[in-house]
Amino acid sequence: MNAGGKGAVRFGVYSGDPFLAERALRRRLAQLGEVERVLLWGDEAGAEGVLEALGTPLLFGGSRPRAVVVRRADPLAGNQRLIQALRGGPPEGVALFLLGTELKGPLTNAAEEFIHFGKPTKAELRALAVELMREHGLRVHGFVVDMLVEACGGDAMRLAREIEKLSLWKGGKLPRERIPELFYFAEPAPFGFLEGIGWRDLPGALR
Repeated sequence: MNAGGKGAVRFGVYSGDPFLAERALRRRLAQLGEVERVLLWGDEAGAEGVLEALGTPLLFGGSRPRAVVVRRADPLAGNQRLIQALRGGPPEGVALFLLGTELKGPLTNAAEEFIHFGKPTKAELRALAVELMREHGLRVHGFVVDMLVEACGGDAMRLAREIEKLSLWKGGKLPRERIPELFYFAEPAPFGFLEGIGWRDLPGALR
């Protein structure tokens, strides 16, 4: 990881686990404060599109700082023109964040911050569960964390979704023995319709 110095990061590259990469992105965008955001898809915009976004102010953006976010940026990792343009960082008043699956090489070396998120370990999932539960205003109980980690099957995105479901009961009273019914391994599966829609499984949702 190449970490920047004090202050907000203006050039970040995040790869690997999609939920953790997006979470890192959200933290960095929050640190920038009020900025205009430009969203691109690297496999569609290409290096030309990224360079244009970095150098062209938004139509109604005025002089406000802006953040260019490029998802699916893996095809750009070896683009020499983009690498050369970014060796000194993005232009003044502009931040750039690239997200991908296996980003590596000179582009990541030029970044102010580069983090590759591998598949989270069980200990990391437990820590993430505690963090997400607190963010949702939920009380943290060890046995609930254990069930959440089991329910997510090692997937950080699924863990977040399970906690979102759990947060629907925030402020209510649910006996301890009924808590497992909220998670996907319960039979019959609770929230089955919503699960099917969320994972684009139409047949499963209809069942």
